[in-house]
Amino acid sequence: MGTGFTDRMLADLMSRLEPLRCKDPAADDPELRRVKRACFVEPTLVCEVEFLQMTSAGKLRAPSYKGLRTDKAPEDSVLERPKKATARA
Repeated sequence: MGTGFTDRMLADLMSRLEPLRCKDPAADDPELRRVKRACFVEPTLVCEVEFLQMTSAGKLRAPSYKGLRTDKAPEDSVLERPKKATARA
């Protein structure tokens, strides 16, 4: 994600993520391992992300960070598919 952050949000998020750094991605995704300069973290925080579409491989298109969800645990999180556009009368 490269959008949806303020400088203050980035600083807060980085301070929360730094102690969670780990060597490998939590998801078994060979593409993630090939991303240069990628930094992986333990999946203990939950954030809300808005996106336009999802690829057939399950990657988000045009993701935008909306903020941390301190009211949710990772195991309670679900992927909500984009709503289909409805025709206006």
